[in-house]
Formats: sequence, structure tokens, C-alpha cells
Amino acid sequence: MFQKEKTENNKEVFRPDHTELFTNKGYKKLPAGYPMKITYEPQYENLLRALTVEGQDGLEFALSWLDNLDLDSIDGSLHRLLPIFYKKLNQYNLSGIPIKELGRLKGIYRYYFYKNNLIINESSKIFHALVEAKIEFMLLKGISLILGGYYQDYALRPIDDIDILVDKKNEKEVLVFLKRFGWQKLDTIQQQSHFINKDYKYKINLHRYLLTRHCSNFTDEDFWKYAEVKTFNDYTLRFPSPTDQVWHNCFHSIGYYAGPTILAVVDVINILKISQDTIDWERLIATLKKWEQTYSILNTFLYVDSIVQNLVPYWVIKNLSEVKVSKKEKILFNSFMHEQKGIIKYWKLHFHNNPDKGLIYNMVTFPKYFKSLCGLNNFQFIKLINKRLYKAAIKRIRNFTRNL
Repeated sequence: MFQKEKTENNKEVFRPDHTELFTNKGYKKLPAGYPMKITYEPQYENLLRALTVEGQDGLEFALSWLDNLDLDSIDGSLHRLLPIFYKKLNQYNLSGIPIKELGRLKGIYRYYFYKNNLIINESSKIFHALVEAKIEFMLLKGISLILGGYYQDYALRPIDDIDILVDKKNEKEVLVFLKRFGWQKLDTIQQQSHFINKDYKYKINLHRYLLTRHCSNFTDEDFWKYAEVKTFNDYTLRFPSPTDQVWHNCFHSIGYYAGPTILAVVDVINILKISQDTIDWERLIATLKKWEQTYSILNTFLYVDSIVQNLVPYWVIKNLSEVKVSKKEKILFNSFMHEQKGIIKYWKLHFHNNPDKGLIYNMVTFPKYFKSLCGLNNFQFIKLINKRLYKAAIKRIRNFTRNL
């Protein structure tokens, strides 16, 4: 799984052997088929390397990707990476090199610069009001990466919304402030509420819990404990620590896709490049083990290492790869990676969040958890349950009649 290599100082280090890691046979301690090799279409892969590889090799990747660029048919996920690609191109000496679509790339960069500035300037009114009211909150995801200093300017990380984490006890106060500034509740999905304002073309996502899979205040204690405080517009804001930025950005997208999104990979690589020396790897490993997230995070780390070596220490990858995966983690991993649907998946999540409470407690509290997670009222919940019971009854009747 790991092979020895010597550095320039003749010091032996262990590097992941990606040829062996990315197999369908799996490890002895991991279920068959894991880690799944993360793969992207060539246009994604080439752009990712153009953004992350330095020097002449990076320029060659960039020029190769430009040769096949068609801005009129590019999809949204790649479009959001064009500002940072344009910025990366400007780092090279391009004299004498004809650059295809350079003018349009500059226009896209300016568009996102204007859009992000507009979103941040308007949302700063909310931030300032919450700070003045002494309500604790923390910025997450794209907005936290921009204001947290992980990107050189506002254009490089396009955002469409503002993600704010608040303590559940302060949620009502925050709702009052949002209403005062003209924000209306759009919906509630998986422990976060979405708000829109007719005057603005973006949303605010209000998170009551850090992770939708682990909906308890206990989950977020360390996240708040190690949060960083930075100054913005003469007042202070809270941001996740570099350690928490790494695993949260890895894990967020993997909860919905069979692997990290291309934007998430770029985010993680930027965080690692800027904060590699300040990341508490021991705490990160302990957190992943505690919340049983080693499956998905290891998979991302392996892919990052295949793109840019030495960002993730090899002892970290080795440690995570040797974790004995619990049965619960296997069940949760398969539920999401294989897109298991319905109430069963959420029951597994609920039971996973309260492993010490017992079966009776989880059965009693599950309806409230499920309704909150999916944004259902009592009538919708009862209708859904009756529909599933009806289907189950029909299935039993059919099976019974076949055996007659």
C-alpha cells in the first residue's frame, strides 16, 4: 500500500502507492470496492491540474485545456473555476503565446468580482447587526474561504449564497434580524433554512448544525471551540479553524455526490497550501474517527495527493487507511454513496447520532427529527408514512399470493 522513497536529504519517507490504493479489491480492513477511485472527465481533470500544478508543467496543462475550451457550452461547475484560471494565466510570461478567449476570460473574472463584492457588501449589514446584538455565529463554505483569506481576491471563489452557522438557542433572534432586513424564509431542508430577499439575487442559508448527518449540538462543540476570529470592516467574525476547514469542505460535498465536487477539491488544495503548517493533523484524525468519516475523507486525500504531492502528510494517509472501519460507518457510507433513499436512510442517521440512547428513545424522537430534516409538517409526515405502509402491505400480499 505504501512504498519507500528517499528525499533530497536521503531521508526515507512513505508515499501512497496509488496504483495499489485505487483497486476494486479493497483492503483487508475495508469493505470491497473501497476506496473508490475518484475520476473526472478529461476537461475537469486537465483544468484541475492547470489550477494546482506550478511552473512550466502548470502552463502546459493550462494551454492544453485552452485548446479545447468552448465558453459557449461550458457547464456551470467549470464556469465557476474560470476566474481563478484567468488569474493563474496572468502569473506566466505569455509574450508571444496566442491565448484563446483571453478577453472573454477577463470579462468573466470581472463579472464574478462585481457579483461577489455585491453579495459580501450587502450581507455585511447582517453580519454587523448580529455582532452588535452579541449573537454568536460563524461563516461557512465559500464566504468563509473568501473572507478567511484563502483566496487572493473576491473574484477567485464565486459564491451564490451566504452560509451562516448559528447556535440553535439563538435561532429565533437571528430570524428576527433577517426579517427586519427584508429576508423571507423560502424553505427548510436538512437542518438549514433558506432565505431570499426580493432586492438581492442571492440566498442566505442558515445552518442550525454543522453537518446534516450529525444533527446535535455536541457535534459542533469542537468546531466552535477552535474557531478563528478575524477582523472585517472594523468588527470581528468567526471562521472555522484551518483544521476544520479541511475536513468540512471535504465532507460537505461528499454527502451528496459519490466523491468530492471539482470545486471542493480546489478549495481543499488552497486551504492546504496556505495553512499546511497550522493544521492540527492529530485532532483532524481524532475528529474523523470520532464521527466515523474516515471513508470519504481518505478518498479525497488520496485524490489530492495524486494531483499535488506532499500537501497531506503521508503518515496521515497511512493512519487513516489503517483505521478499522466500524459496521455503522460502512452502513452510513453505503447509504449515501449508493444513494439509498427513503426513511430507512434517515433512521440510520438518527440512530447513529444517538448511539447511547437506546432503541425506544430513538423510535420516539425519530418523527420530530425526520420532519425537521426534510422540512415536513405533521400532515405531510403522516401522508408519507401511510404511503410507505401501503406499499409494504401490497408487497407482502403479492409475495403471499405467489407462494400459494
